[in-house]
Amino acid sequence: MMKRRYGAALPIAILLAAIAVVWWPRRPEPPPLVIGGDLPAPCRNVAFEAVTYVVCEIDLRADSIGVFHASADGKPFGSLEAFDKAVAGEGRPVLLAMNGGMYHEDLSPVGLLVENGSEKSRLNLADGEGNFFLKPNGVFLVGNEGKAAVMESNA
Repeated sequence: MMKRRYGAALPIAILLAAIAVVWWPRRPEPPPLVIGGDLPAPCRNVAFEAVTYVVCEIDLRADSIGVFHASADGKPFGSLEAFDKAVAGEGRPVLLAMNGGMYHEDLSPVGLLVENGSEKSRLNLADGEGNFFLKPNGVFLVGNEGKAAVMESNA
């Protein structure tokens, strides 16, 4: 049986250390989640090698993206539901949210977490077992100029 190489895409997705969120302040209600039907903008189904994926494209010039791990009291959200309730209570509707990280039992991030420009958890370049340590791996970022990128962890 041939092993399938995923390149950096799988480890990069795993290395994200928090919940990533995009919201449209101009939109009062987020679109409903649709599984197996028409997807709300900005998402669409894309087929690749006989597998269908949901792909959502975000325009960083028009939409805001952020990384959120903990509430104002410092307690980790722990679930997308808890996060959604917290930001909805602040009047910020969420367009798209995802669990973007791997966490220890106490919900602290395993790898790099930078939240509002402040490093909360250091880059983890250790070797070990499991998905987190697959090499090469990388870090998702949005630079000061507002462009999204993925950088190899060793860089």
